[in-house]
Amino acid sequence: MDLRWFQRHEVRLGDYSLMLARYWRIYIATTYANIHAGLSEIEMRGAAAGPDLTGSGTAISIGDYSGSFLNSNAFDDNTSSDWVSPNGAGDGSWIGYDFGSDVEILEVDILPRSSATTQGPKDFAVQSSSDGISWTGLKGYTATTWGSGVSQTFTVPENPEHPSVIIHSAGVQRLYKPQNPTVTVHTFGVQILRAIEDVVVEDSRRRNIALLF
Repeated sequence: MDLRWFQRHEVRLGDYSLMLARYWRIYIATTYANIHAGLSEIEMRGAAAGPDLTGSGTAISIGDYSGSFLNSNAFDDNTSSDWVSPNGAGDGSWIGYDFGSDVEILEVDILPRSSATTQGPKDFAVQSSSDGISWTGLKGYTATTWGSGVSQTFTVPENPEHPSVIIHSAGVQRLYKPQNPTVTVHTFGVQILRAIEDVVVEDSRRRNIALLF
């Protein structure tokens, strides 16, 4: 087994410890409205049914429809205020949060606009980034439907009992699943509990990659 690695943070494949990131977003591939994407509230949680971690950071997005529909409205705990994407930027739009430092997000709760549920994301992905430029998809959702005043909670990843690792390199995102996920990679060493083959592991800041063969 050949191991090549650099600066590293702990990555546990056995129990699937999510990688930390400063920036988290919802990338909206498609909506039912097409022209606009819109949401009322977004909560990002570090534990199942845990407290919302947003509030002390900064909302980020592809842009805002107007001064009445700012991205910050999606994180203000006020269901009467909404975020709406710029005109014509429904499909392919995104909205997220800059936490200011690395956090681990396990759940995302989304409340659609009560007056325009078709602006809610139909096909979307939860993504994270260390720099706000290069994004890694952690989980994708398709054909999502929305009801007025009804929020939905999405777990990241949806099936943590089936570990996998997603890396971002040169603009390409690829998913790797270990044949046997019982592996622990530590900051100052590597503990191989069982043999694995062809696994690419990215560190928690998504900068350096260890290749295990």
